[in-house]
Amino acid sequence: MMKSAIAVFAVLATANADIIVSRTVTAILAGASGEADLSSGCTGHDMYGSNNCDLKWGTNYTGTINAVLPEAITTGATVDVDMKIDGFVPFTASCPLCGANCSFTVPIVKKDVNVAMPPCPLVAAGTYKNSTVIALPTTSPIPVKVSFKGTVTAKDAAGKVLIAAEIEGSAE
Repeated sequence: MMKSAIAVFAVLATANADIIVSRTVTAILAGASGEADLSSGCTGHDMYGSNNCDLKWGTNYTGTINAVLPEAITTGATVDVDMKIDGFVPFTASCPLCGANCSFTVPIVKKDVNVAMPPCPLVAAGTYKNSTVIALPTTSPIPVKVSFKGTVTAKDAAGKVLIAAEIEGSAE
């Protein structure tokens, strides 16, 4: 989920500046806990991990997830993105959490994005740990400043919410 969320933020941003992003976790599955952390660029940290991040173009970040889940993440689990760009341009995507690629098109610039997701099951009930390097491109596909605000929700195969967060940020 971290990999696809960072990919979404990266393609929503603009050239030669920063991606500013913050999140508020609004729901988490009973019995679940964990943190999603970035190696640098964030000034905030809470029980869910890094927050209030200022990400620089052309920089590599290591994203680390340490989670305890009461159930396995299996085929059919999704991450759903529902955002507004600059307050009015809709951006929605629904991707598998595992077992297939996460593919979507960025509005306005019509840029296709394809992120390889890990095989299923992502994790059996219990502890899940993963780290991945996230390489932000040196420039952005969008030549103007944009803001984004909305929700990211991970659901199991039955549609039960695993975690949900409100995301807000800008890129220039």
